[in-house]
Amino acid sequence: MLIPLKLVRDQQLQQQIFDQLRDLIVSGRLRPGSRMPSSRMMAEQFAISRMTVLLTYERLIAEGYLETRPAAGTFVAHARVHATSSSMADTSALSLAHAPGAMPASTQTDQAGPSHARLTTPPEPDVRVGGADPSLFPAQRWRTLMRQRLDNLGGQFGAEHPAGSPALRDAIASWLSTSRGVAVSSDQVMLVRGRQQALHIVAHLASHPCEGRRVAGRSASGPPESPGNSHPGSDAKLPVHGKALTGHPAGCPAGAHSWSGDQTRIVVEDPCDTDAAAAMAGEGGILVRVPVDSDGLRTDHLPDGDAALIHVTPEHQRPLGSVLSRDRRLALLQWAARAGALILEEDIDGELRYGGMTAPSLMSLDRSERVILLGGFSVSLGPWLDIAYMVLPRWLVPFALAARRLIDDSRSSLEQAALADFLGGGGYARHVHRLTKAYASRRDALLAALRHQLGGPALVWGEHAGLHLAWFPLAELGAPMPLAALARHSGLDATALPPGTRGAQAVLLGFGSLPERQIEARFARFGVLLKSELPSGASGFSRSAG
Repeated sequence: MLIPLKLVRDQQLQQQIFDQLRDLIVSGRLRPGSRMPSSRMMAEQFAISRMTVLLTYERLIAEGYLETRPAAGTFVAHARVHATSSSMADTSALSLAHAPGAMPASTQTDQAGPSHARLTTPPEPDVRVGGADPSLFPAQRWRTLMRQRLDNLGGQFGAEHPAGSPALRDAIASWLSTSRGVAVSSDQVMLVRGRQQALHIVAHLASHPCEGRRVAGRSASGPPESPGNSHPGSDAKLPVHGKALTGHPAGCPAGAHSWSGDQTRIVVEDPCDTDAAAAMAGEGGILVRVPVDSDGLRTDHLPDGDAALIHVTPEHQRPLGSVLSRDRRLALLQWAARAGALILEEDIDGELRYGGMTAPSLMSLDRSERVILLGGFSVSLGPWLDIAYMVLPRWLVPFALAARRLIDDSRSSLEQAALADFLGGGGYARHVHRLTKAYASRRDALLAALRHQLGGPALVWGEHAGLHLAWFPLAELGAPMPLAALARHSGLDATALPPGTRGAQAVLLGFGSLPERQIEARFARFGVLLKSELPSGASGFSRSAG
């Protein structure tokens, strides 16, 4: 099947493909149930990267335009969402560079506490910040590892394990033990095709009581019980999608909740990452938004009553970058025990940490087996290596494997084998060490430029990890969105949150993709342009700027 797309090479290819495919689907020219060409075929047809096609397909799937069928392929969805008019190009700042974003249509936000939202309309176009530098990818070493695996291709692959390469899972467990102090075994690790697939799997688990709830969380009629009881067997069965469950059907651990309105609640940070919000709401969850501040999630604003799941980014909050304090980590675990909620702890941005950031992971503090740790290599190695992993409580593993088979059972055995060699041989640890030094230097250059051009200390969050930080400019410098546009015009990696959303007073600045000298030169250009826009005598701006 050939798709009639017209691509302009000097514009963002992924956005062009997304817009044109969406228009073809909405107009009916691509009929519901039509099989889409494979990502490889599409890439060859238009001479573009296969990763560009994969990321576009993932976004179309997340927004309901396409659907996957196990062992069959990708098809135009039968129940698709309606198109909406696009708005300002800078209105989806929450989508970071590690995956394509999808902004759920939020209802009004209660500034005093949590707010609720459902996914009802397609998101705005994504403007991403915080990209990795491709030149820092260990291409020569990776080429060697891939060649070695290719040379022995005939004899090294047997039947694939449903959770992914045993060697890579073992290497990841060892890496987490040494780098994060998380003592887990390889049988708790499940490999997935990127962060987006992991989000959908967890959202699916949380949306079905037999998959995501158990007696160790909360029983239907009593307090939390011992985490050692009621582990489901490996033959766990999925309930029928979308149907309420009562009692204890086959495959459901004894004492699990019957499904009720309160248990459809999924708590997310406010502001939150749009990929996560879209995945959670896409499974029918009611989003409860809880504000963040400089110490991370406001645990004093967590809702009363039951909840199915809470998604947090404690090491580098998406998008504002704050680090969840230890006291709030403990408070979050206590709340989850009362609410009977699973915790999805995302640590992908936290793989790159600078300075003395030593906050313990939630999984290392968890004693009730309710934390799922999501990690990956899209920050440390780049989004072109689309391998992520989840570390699960043992009782949840069979249900997660069943959900994975339902959503997408594709594998990447060759890349997994090469990555296992990279981790197991110590190459990955050396690479992360070099990478951390390089990015820390770029972060320092950005912070120094902020101080120099603005004539004093700047209020920033997120400088301790990841590839971007949040700058909170003084009001007299102008609104964040125009400032972000001016910074982009100067060649900086910048965006801002839409007006009216929590955290909209921040400008997000990426420092990963530019060397230090370019950061300094482009920020100096930004300073000159900004000074020309300000009234004379405006305070808070360096007189030496320009």
